Amino acid sequence: MINKKTTAFLSKQIIFLFHYKYYIIIWLTDAFNELKKREQPCTRHNIFKFEVAYIPKKSKGTEKRYRSICLGETVLQVFHKLFERQLNSKITHHHRQYVGRKSGLLSAKLQVAHMLNNNQNHFAPQNDDTQTDTTHNSAQDDTIWDVVKVDIQNAFNELPHDQIRQALENSAISLQDRRYIFNHLQSRWADDIPRVRQGVSTGDVISQKLFLACVDPILFELDEKGYRAVMYADDLTVLHKRGEYHQTVELLANMFQKIGLVINKDKCEGTDPSSGNTTGVIEFLGQNIGIYSEPIAVQIQKQLQTRIKALQKYDIPKFYQYLIFKQCIIPSANYGSFLEASITETQLADAKDKYDYIDIMLAEAMEEILESDLPTKDLLDVMILSKDDGGLDLITPGAYFDLMIQNRDMAFQDPTKVNKETRDFFSKNRHEFINSKQYPTNVKSEVKLDHCLDNYYQITNKGFQYLVDMRFNKKQKYVSLDTKCDLCNCKNDIYHELNCKKLQRNHILTHDYFVRQLADKMIDANKVREVKEVSKNNNNRTDQKHKADISFIKDGKQQFFDIGISWDTERYFAVKQKHYQTETVNGQPITCTQLLSEKIRRSIQNHQPHFDKQVSKIHGYTSKLESQCPTTENKQTMFSGKRLEKHKINQKNQTYMKLIKQRNLAVFQSMRQQTQTLEHKTLAQNLRRNLGKNLKCSIAKRSKPR
Repeated sequence: MINKKTTAFLSKQIIFLFHYKYYIIIWLTDAFNELKKREQPCTRHNIFKFEVAYIPKKSKGTEKRYRSICLGETVLQVFHKLFERQLNSKITHHHRQYVGRKSGLLSAKLQVAHMLNNNQNHFAPQNDDTQTDTTHNSAQDDTIWDVVKVDIQNAFNELPHDQIRQALENSAISLQDRRYIFNHLQSRWADDIPRVRQGVSTGDVISQKLFLACVDPILFELDEKGYRAVMYADDLTVLHKRGEYHQTVELLANMFQKIGLVINKDKCEGTDPSSGNTTGVIEFLGQNIGIYSEPIAVQIQKQLQTRIKALQKYDIPKFYQYLIFKQCIIPSANYGSFLEASITETQLADAKDKYDYIDIMLAEAMEEILESDLPTKDLLDVMILSKDDGGLDLITPGAYFDLMIQNRDMAFQDPTKVNKETRDFFSKNRHEFINSKQYPTNVKSEVKLDHCLDNYYQITNKGFQYLVDMRFNKKQKYVSLDTKCDLCNCKNDIYHELNCKKLQRNHILTHDYFVRQLADKMIDANKVREVKEVSKNNNNRTDQKHKADISFIKDGKQQFFDIGISWDTERYFAVKQKHYQTETVNGQPITCTQLLSEKIRRSIQNHQPHFDKQVSKIHGYTSKLESQCPTTENKQTMFSGKRLEKHKINQKNQTYMKLIKQRNLAVFQSMRQQTQTLEHKTLAQNLRRNLGKNLKCSIAKRSKPR
């Protein structure tokens, strides 16, 4: 269970990673380069350790089945995600393998539905997607074709490592990459498993690529024998002539035996009556597909009802309910009419009513999330309306039924166009459909709600309800925008960035590094005559409150520059300018472009990658009284890398801010006068250290000399 302490701890880790991500990436790169250079597997290295988790698996009857998932180290998964990109450029899969493609799941289902549709019309299979066999593609051919779904027993867990080695040697992968992959497979271990001698990790990123590289030769061999196959990961379907079910299963069993895998013949399904299946329906990728199967709309209604109940069961914030509904529930319900192979012209009206009912179910679920008072019909219009008009820009199966049926007909003519022409056709006609529809006056709005609900925001229930009420013209309740810092739990006001002590070290390190680099570059570019550094061990830090980071002599004048690092550049400059507005100092902002040439800027960027983002302003000011060459005392350069306002405290109540500032200033001046007469420096240091920590104590009394 995540509580406040856990959230604060995670926030600290995230902020730590944010500030040191550049060095972490370098460290990870060096570490994994060393792993790739190893010629022998590691022995029980912690980075290759994994934990086994079990998730429920669909089973028939009362028997419960589970699927094992290997959970590895996060840093290893990050490296494998980058390593996968190299494998994608060097390993090409069979065109009938749809995993990893854009809309691959939908394309695989469409291919199987297309094969069964040809079966219904007595069409022969085509060996090539781009060619049409006019000899067999005729309604006069009485050959009936059936589909068999193959069940591979423990496909990922029982794949031999020797077969993986052979598949990698036949590819264009380098020797070093092949050596690392094999060492990774041999070095995996868990608490109860000292060493894994076969298979690939089901939860690893590159495991799927290795499995596909081993099964691709089977798909090519099926093409040579005249079979048409559709495969998505380890789910394989093959089209065959009626009456050849057992012959096809035996052929596939022999093929998979060559690569060390076993076919479970008892769990194979087929539409052929000789397989024992009298319904003519198979389940492929969670979808019942067959000539005599019930419409997909009926299946979607059952699944949708279960998913909506699960969403409403758990007490999660409304904003996350909206994201889950938009990204998970809507896509699982709007594809049905695109795959509805059994719908004929006479059945379109009945199917349209079923998908309209699905739209009503979606609108009622959205009404629970938004807590809207709009009628269901008007809320449906809001859901399909474009974002610029105040809608949610969702695709519902009932509203887009006619357009999806047109796309289905195009895809059935050539299934390879599902990722090309059909997507462009649907996108173009979708905008025309939205613009041509007449909407009531209470549907459109100038408040663009969906733009405020992107997945990278974190919105509370009050904030979410405030946006919804604004969209539907309700009376908005005031929502406090005050937040608290996750590190120190103080109010995150405009001064908190300077006051937060736990973030101060990161600011100081970045500030000091950039000031040193800037001073060196200014000397190298002959921009100034002299830049010196004050000793870090000086004891008059309190006198440097309004002194700059860099002071130098140029054209007979002494000039100062103060570097500030802040995300809110305008506010930071206003604060600095307020400090420098005295009788002898005139504040003037100087941008980085005016001070540095492009060559120097690039040189600094090599040392500080986030130069443009982190450096807010370079504030320059010139003394009015020193128009001539400065004296020897003024020539001394001030180069301070510490934060100039150490005496400020973290105020918890904004109403006492002015009182705290006045009292701090009075105590600070009193302390400075008294510490000049002290004989021991340690007492003076203690007074400065204790300043501002406890305002209720009388600091002036404690600072008197004994």
